[in-house]
Amino acid sequence: MERSTSTPPSSSPPTVPPLRTGLSRPVAFVPSSDNTRSLSLPPPSTSSGDDIANLYRSIVSSASSPSSEPATSIPIAEDSNASSSSTTFCAECNKQIPESTMKEHIQTVAHMVSAEYMRSVDFLTLNQSNVGFRMMQTQGWQYEEGLGALGEGRRHPVATVLKKDRSGIGHKHEPKRVTHLSRDIEQNFKKELPQPPSGKQLARKARRESKKRVAMLKYMNE
Repeated sequence: MERSTSTPPSSSPPTVPPLRTGLSRPVAFVPSSDNTRSLSLPPPSTSSGDDIANLYRSIVSSASSPSSEPATSIPIAEDSNASSSSTTFCAECNKQIPESTMKEHIQTVAHMVSAEYMRSVDFLTLNQSNVGFRMMQTQGWQYEEGLGALGEGRRHPVATVLKKDRSGIGHKHEPKRVTHLSRDIEQNFKKELPQPPSGKQLARKARRESKKRVAMLKYMNE
């Protein structure tokens, strides 16, 4: 048997249908325009320092001369000079303050520290219901002042403590403790008893009395 050498007929590849969209005709591509916007910058200033100096010199010279007519920018300079010339003396800070900034100066911390505000009076524990309080007011004492002729003494009364016991002043409650024995107490009692005078004491007393008697007789005879 012989093998057949004939090739089978080649089949053509399957064709893929093109992808279709909802649009019936293709959209034409629109290229971007070449017209770009150019930023217009202002030309650089060519004014030098001399021009600015001349401007300030003209403003100052026109402001100092009373006969010259003021320009458009001169009234501002005149107002600033007028406001700076009118000042007010601050006694608390000991310096001159412009009147335009006086309100702001009063609210500053430096002025508040320098100002001498009256201290708030501390309230007393006594009032009109106290007899001594009313008596002091009738004698001319003022509530804000202290005691004394110049009012510089003590204002508040001396603090007291209610005494509820019958002990003496300065008495301290201490627990009881044994300080003496019975024999010590007896010896101390015997010492406190009046002792009869000795012979020497009696003789000394007799000599003193005799001397006083002789001196009295001598004084009476004179």
